[in-house]
Amino acid sequence: MIRINLLPVRAAAKRELGKIQIFLGVLVVLAAGGANYAWQGSQQKELERLQNQVREVQREIRDLEEIIGQVKDIEERKKQVNQKLEVLDELRAGKTGPVMMMDSLAMLIPTEVWVERFTESGLSLTMDGNAARHEDLAAFISALNESPYFRNVQLRSASLQTRGTDEKYVRFSIQGQVVYAT
Repeated sequence: MIRINLLPVRAAAKRELGKIQIFLGVLVVLAAGGANYAWQGSQQKELERLQNQVREVQREIRDLEEIIGQVKDIEERKKQVNQKLEVLDELRAGKTGPVMMMDSLAMLIPTEVWVERFTESGLSLTMDGNAARHEDLAAFISALNESPYFRNVQLRSASLQTRGTDEKYVRFSIQGQVVYAT
């Protein structure tokens, strides 16, 4: 009988199969490594994109905070300007009010009435002076009450005085209120 030794063929087939398995194993490891490398690269790009987006949003926040600070500064300056304008309006009212009131008083004083003392405290006024006659004093008080710059003008006192032997005059004191806003 003829004997054929098949062992070397089996061993060679096993070696070939082992080589194929090793080759396939290396190929799988290389493919997995390549896939991991590609996945890591895409994740790195995504991370960079998100970091850039975060930096952009932070820059916009800084810009907006700067703008908000400027707006707050503008609002504060606007408030200060409005306060200054209010002060200027008060000064203008104070400037024109007394001037106009004094001008009106000068126009209202009859030629036979002399004001010796004019006192203003707040919006209250007191005038002391002399008049040639009671009628002149009454005309003066009536004219003051008709003026838009004076209100509630009333006679506090009036007394007949004598100067020399024949010269008589009326010493008076009147009080009232001053009105500047006309």
